[in-house]
Amino acid sequence: MKSVLIVATAVLTSFGMMTTAQADDGGRPGMATAVNAKLPLGLDWAPAVGPDVLLLHADDDSTYGSPIQGTLQSYGDLGAVDLYDARSSTPTLDLLLAYDVVLTWSRDYYHDQVSIGDVLAGYVDAGGKVVNMNYSMGPPAQQLEGRFMDEGYTAMDGGLVYFGSTCLGSYDPQDPIMAGVTQVCDSVPLADTYLTPGSRAVAWWLGELLFVAVKDDRTVVTIAGYVGYVHSWTGQMPEVVHNAILWLAGGAPFYADGFESGDTSTWSVTVP
Repeated sequence: MKSVLIVATAVLTSFGMMTTAQADDGGRPGMATAVNAKLPLGLDWAPAVGPDVLLLHADDDSTYGSPIQGTLQSYGDLGAVDLYDARSSTPTLDLLLAYDVVLTWSRDYYHDQVSIGDVLAGYVDAGGKVVNMNYSMGPPAQQLEGRFMDEGYTAMDGGLVYFGSTCLGSYDPQDPIMAGVTQVCDSVPLADTYLTPGSRAVAWWLGELLFVAVKDDRTVVTIAGYVGYVHSWTGQMPEVVHNAILWLAGGAPFYADGFESGDTSTWSVTVP
């Protein structure tokens, strides 16, 4: 293992303040190319290989068509982004542990709501990270059950789905999950939302329904939005999901106050 020094310079672009990052690796071939890119200001690490993600869904997404899978792959900073249809079977814990982050949502019925909730809780206990989205928190027919819900692994819960379009309300612009996000709408937010113990709110829909919540121990992000095959979101929903995955994996972008064009920041990463 060796430590590689990364120097980032703030650059004002049409997309806002960004950084260009360059590695000083003492001549190791390929490393500079791997991290030399424009990144949101304040990126706290720049791994050559991103986190592997499993999309655990009860929906019509498949290898023939999954909008969220294609969008996440297009960012280019994630590892594997694989699909698992949870309508037909429950994944084993060993299968989940092959991934850094599991993203789960539903529109149909999970194969076994209790067993999938139990295995997700076991995955978190073993060090895994989870993003859970609509309708895994409700309504009852589509939601997860078992330990993940009963023991408060989800960062938020709620009642029935509220069928009425809404858009982003108040949010913490300094939170990594909301980095670069200013506009997102959806037509199926969760109603009667509330935080579970050990959780905090990051963003709300207009009307003060919770939109994004996280566990204080950085194990779970819960997003009250639907990204499945027949999604109806507009705006920057994929950015919210992408930021959540990176934050859980330990390297989400964040905004830093006081940076001006030309300012530099230095950090290091450890590579084999």
